[in-house]
Amino acid sequence: MISIAQLSSESWGALKGGDPVSLFTLRNAHGMKVAISNLGGTLVSWHAPDASAIFCSATTRPLNMLRPQLIWTT
Repeated sequence: MISIAQLSSESWGALKGGDPVSLFTLRNAHGMKVAISNLGGTLVSWHAPDASAIFCSATTRPLNMLRPQLIWTT
């Protein structure tokens, strides 16, 4: 079975020098979702179903530890 994946991107802030940082999110037909930033290819989140089809996060680091060098541009 071939499943179709969807890729989306969004602005995720900027570095101190002004370079933009983006967040890319990949979703598949089974509901798995992975988010990766272009800041060194950092894995930001990974949500996947367990054996009971309950979704859980597979990442353990707090989000604020992933982007200490960013300047928020919200």
